[in-house]
Amino acid sequence: IRNGDDDILGVVVIFNDITESYRLKREATAQLEQLKLLTAENIESHARADTAIKNSRDSIITIDDRGIIESGNPATESLFGYSEVELIGQNILILIPDLYRREQDGYLDHYREIDVKNIIDNTRELEGLRKDGDIFPMRLSVSEIVFGDRRIFAATVHDLTHESELEQQLLQSQKMESIGTLAGGIAHDFNNILQVILGNTFLANEQGRDNDEILSKCLGEIEKGAQRAKDLVNQILTFSRKNEAVKEVQELQPLITEAVKFIRNTIPTSIQIDSDIKHDCASVSVNATQIHQVVTNLCTNAAHAMEENGGVLNVSLKPLIIESATQTLCGRIVAGDYVELCITDSGVGIEKEELQQVLDPFFTTKEVGKGTGLGLSVIHGIVKAMEGGLLIESEVGKGTSVTVIIPVAGGMEKHIESVHIPRPTSKGPGHIMLVDDEESITMLTKRILENHGFTAEAFNDVVSATDAAKGSSKRFDLAIFDYTMPHKTGIELARDFELLLPELPIIIATGLLDDAHLEKSKPSNVLEILKKPYDTAELIDTINRTI
Repeated sequence: IRNGDDDILGVVVIFNDITESYRLKREATAQLEQLKLLTAENIESHARADTAIKNSRDSIITIDDRGIIESGNPATESLFGYSEVELIGQNILILIPDLYRREQDGYLDHYREIDVKNIIDNTRELEGLRKDGDIFPMRLSVSEIVFGDRRIFAATVHDLTHESELEQQLLQSQKMESIGTLAGGIAHDFNNILQVILGNTFLANEQGRDNDEILSKCLGEIEKGAQRAKDLVNQILTFSRKNEAVKEVQELQPLITEAVKFIRNTIPTSIQIDSDIKHDCASVSVNATQIHQVVTNLCTNAAHAMEENGGVLNVSLKPLIIESATQTLCGRIVAGDYVELCITDSGVGIEKEELQQVLDPFFTTKEVGKGTGLGLSVIHGIVKAMEGGLLIESEVGKGTSVTVIIPVAGGMEKHIESVHIPRPTSKGPGHIMLVDDEESITMLTKRILENHGFTAEAFNDVVSATDAAKGSSKRFDLAIFDYTMPHKTGIELARDFELLLPELPIIIATGLLDDAHLEKSKPSNVLEILKKPYDTAELIDTINRTI
């Protein structure tokens, strides 16, 4: 402090407490450093996530809440065939076949309106549509990502083509194993059928020459035996054929009844079969061959459990209402209407420890040579694919019960049995070419046709039939070719005849049960597929539709 003469009178010292400001500065510096660190980590995290998405073998697609595609990783281009540029701005529905489009579109609508998630945070299997029109099986999972007031959805798509092919191979392998296991019973039933046919043929020759009543009775028994053999062959072919597991809406009652009849012919008579099939069961969406496989496998397992001392095998089918979600070996099944198939035996039962492993592939309690243990694991896969449930209960010394729960085909009409239409009588006349490498078949068919007013020429090789076709185009009114012949199939021969006799209608006779490939590959001159073995009425009826 100075006076007027500028002399120093004293000193005033002022102290400011900067502790708080220093603390704030230190905190600000620390926060800045933390922010820098977080930013670096965030950039690194985003980089890692971006790398993971780009290198993922699964397709990862982001869409907005209207279903418009915003991005797609390289796997998306490999899987669907579209580049990312082609996809951005398109609706996700271009990657889904028509069958699923309305359903998928509805999911997003419901989520926007009432917040019902459906597929959000869940996984489901359906089909995808590639750019070239190819349809393939896929597994879809969708998750939601929220940015402030905006939300997007990330769809992860896994191609199930390879898994589907392996599953079909497993199913076919298991079916072949079951056929081998049942071979003894099948042979036994065939021998009984042959015994009936041979015995009645002997009686007809010995006693029926002068006695029309005995002859008629013997011929009737021979016809019934042949029909039994035909039915048994069809059952074996139905069970063992390869198929694409195409589902149809149908009633289970006739499928279960047929399968049980097949089982009765293949297991020991010391095992009693009791069936309780309720006729008020609603229709279900299933593959008939797979249902036959499920019943056959479960009944075979039950028979093995009772083969030493015999017992009772019970097969029941009834309607079932599930009022709340229920846990099964195939996962949870929702409340609703179902059909319950239950197969119970009075056999040896399964130990509690082993019961935990019965669904594992190749696990088996059977002796060597009695099965590989694929049965229950395959059944588990079939039932799960039907969105059904599986339950197993067993007690040592008392037996085992396996329950299969199948959802009702909601809103779909019941399967309608075909109505029998009286067969028309033969038109005749007409000149027919018969081509089959089995001379006994062509000779028999020729006699049948001539007995119904037709004329026929028989050929037992494709060369002689082709030479005959090179004559006048007016010579034949119809041709019947066997499908399986040396050198050429009936389809290949029909293609030759498109050039030789383009106006000649052709019928293909085949003993193959699954003739879908014939329908796809047949030329335009093949008008009918006739299943062997056929009776006279079927033959004449098919000819009348064709000429």
